[in-house]
Amino acid sequence: MLLISSLFSFEDKCELAQLLEQEITQEKWRRVTAALVDNAARSDRVIASACGTSTPFVSKVRKNLIETEEIEVETSRVDKRGRKHKSPITSSTSAR
Repeated sequence: MLLISSLFSFEDKCELAQLLEQEITQEKWRRVTAALVDNAARSDRVIASACGTSTPFVSKVRKNLIETEEIEVETSRVDKRGRKHKSPITSSTSAR
């Protein structure tokens, strides 16, 4: 840690931290996208748990993929116990 402190200025360390954060976010986005394309019927909680992300992050990615028509709106979702639940997103909601 002492070596990093002596080699980089505060501004450089902040810039490196931002670049690392962007790369991590892109990797999470790729993992969630792959999981949704593979099986969009799984619930956001199940996907978040499998991908190591938060449920709101999965919801954001799902909404984006529905808007870009990379996945279709599911009428029901399956939780981690295999039970089916009505999807909170309906086809009229995604048309907005």
